[in-house]
Amino acid sequence: MNSSAYLSALRFSARLALIAALACLVLIVSCSPPIKQPVGPERAYLDAKDLFKRGNMDKALDYTDDLATASPANAYTERARTMRLMIYGGRVRAYRELADAYSKGIDKTKNSKFKAEYQRLRSNYLQYATKAALGMAETAHQMLGGGGIGKEVVLDVPYPSVEGPENITQLEPMLEGGWIEPSDQDAAALAAPKKGIDDELAKAVGGDRAKARTELTAGPVKIPGTDFGLFLGQELVDSALIFDRKHYNDLQKLKLVGGQADAAAKAVLEMLKENPDKDKEKAAKKIQDDIQAAIKKNSRLY
Repeated sequence: MNSSAYLSALRFSARLALIAALACLVLIVSCSPPIKQPVGPERAYLDAKDLFKRGNMDKALDYTDDLATASPANAYTERARTMRLMIYGGRVRAYRELADAYSKGIDKTKNSKFKAEYQRLRSNYLQYATKAALGMAETAHQMLGGGGIGKEVVLDVPYPSVEGPENITQLEPMLEGGWIEPSDQDAAALAAPKKGIDDELAKAVGGDRAKARTELTAGPVKIPGTDFGLFLGQELVDSALIFDRKHYNDLQKLKLVGGQADAAAKAVLEMLKENPDKDKEKAAKKIQDDIQAAIKKNSRLY
């Protein structure tokens, strides 16, 4: 056999071997069981987590709505409620900060046109804050009324891929009585919710942003029920104060949201009967005292 024929025979043998190997691979793949894709509540929650990570909080709320209200509860109901509490709490923080900043701008500026625009923006952000506060109260009611706070609460959310700023610098000129351009107003409006959710996650895990980022990146964080109850109670106190006279001026809604803060504190006190802790008991009672003081103070004004 000459060299040309020999090489042709080698190439032919190689092709046959490759075809045989591919046929074997196809046979293995076709015989392997299909990978099971998540469906139902699991799929919905995984999608909500992806949306949360990408900062699409409106859609994350949409995807967790049915999970949070499921009756009977499923394996993702409490996780969905906890995620929603983070979103609403972050929004309360964000919009209260913006509303308070514009209030300072109204007080500082001498320009009537500036005042009118800042008043409009303040009113808008108070509206957004009240909606978030009521959403938080509703979700807290679902959690507290649906079996209460467990011994552990699982915070199963990813840390957002785009982190918010530590401070909203676009608002600084206004705080000195100056004007902020519409582009900076818009930038502040986008930055505040990102900042709010990052700060909310930090508080939930009992630390700063770095701790929240590290722990949530590693996976779900388990929070002792008493600690989460105190966190929730304080967040509800802050949410209730959106309705005080200084802000939205609605005593009935202050009482409504405050009632959930009181319920969270009671849940903590009940858990502490099994494992007493003086500091936590004191913190729970302070939540109750703060709400009663806020109701009493604002009741005098009507």
